[in-house]
Amino acid sequence: MIRRLGCSALGCFGSIALTLLALGVGWFGFVQPAIGNLTGQLETTLNGGPAAPQPRAGNPEDLQAPLTRAELEKFVRIRREVRKSMGNAFPQLQQIYADIQAGEPVNAWTALQAVRALGSSVADARAALERGLVAENLSRERYAFVRQKVNLALGLPQVDLAGVLGELARSQESGSLPDLSGKVTAATPEERQQVEYFAKELRVTAPLGLLGL
Repeated sequence: MIRRLGCSALGCFGSIALTLLALGVGWFGFVQPAIGNLTGQLETTLNGGPAAPQPRAGNPEDLQAPLTRAELEKFVRIRREVRKSMGNAFPQLQQIYADIQAGEPVNAWTALQAVRALGSSVADARAALERGLVAENLSRERYAFVRQKVNLALGLPQVDLAGVLGELARSQESGSLPDLSGKVTAATPEERQQVEYFAKELRVTAPLGLLGL
């Protein structure tokens, strides 16, 4: 389930997503454009020009092999560049993240305005992530695996705003409610010890995880 300390399965940003559906306020004229804006930019960047270098293909070991210090160092370097690419938009993402950690409710208007404001910087950040994956020879799957281990080891929220919005878009097309559930396992003592060395910087860049970065 999507969890963090003190959050229920559908707490934090997941509850915001369901609130948007339940209220039905401005869905066709307001929510849809915001979702399309963010998910469209993510897809555009992920499926960029054919000449752009692509991260290595994933394999089964990317979701099974033990976490290593070398991978954590790669993750930290990539996160630095992604954060830098967001420029002045990063503090706004930090504020959204702080609100989630504090358990404070964020209304639909505030949430969607934040998505719109972060729109262009999300595309820049995604491009920076792709470049980092190529430079560090990591697959997207392995990067996501390392991110999950980092979040679990530090007790950070397991929330992916981009994934939530994507699920909302898919549920809208199918006419069903979004499935915001997922399965995660606890970090091992060894993983917590490995991550703790980089904890200070990783906590600073943790808000990037809200966008699946």
